[in-house]
Amino acid sequence: ESGWFEVRAAVVQQEFRGRGINTQMKTGMIERIRKDYPNAIIIGFTEAASQSRGILRKLGFTYISLDETPLEFFTICPLNCVKKTGVDCGCQVFLLQPNGSS
Repeated sequence: ESGWFEVRAAVVQQEFRGRGINTQMKTGMIERIRKDYPNAIIIGFTEAASQSRGILRKLGFTYISLDETPLEFFTICPLNCVKKTGVDCGCQVFLLQPNGSS
């Protein structure tokens, strides 16, 4: 509904962690989205235990509050989601503006 795109979470097997694989996957998805939708707004959800927050920041994403996030993105959240329980679940959302936007 919003027209925003979500870069989904990735789990890298323990023996391959620290090699930049998650960053490469996210970069590839961003490039693919930008190829077809240059003005796309892209978001990344992170759960409380996520290691991706630093990766998203490194790729130019900035933190936005859950209240700024379109409700459509919460439909697949687990039962402990703050939008379903009212209790902070530790999730954070990061947004990447179109190239050249502030």
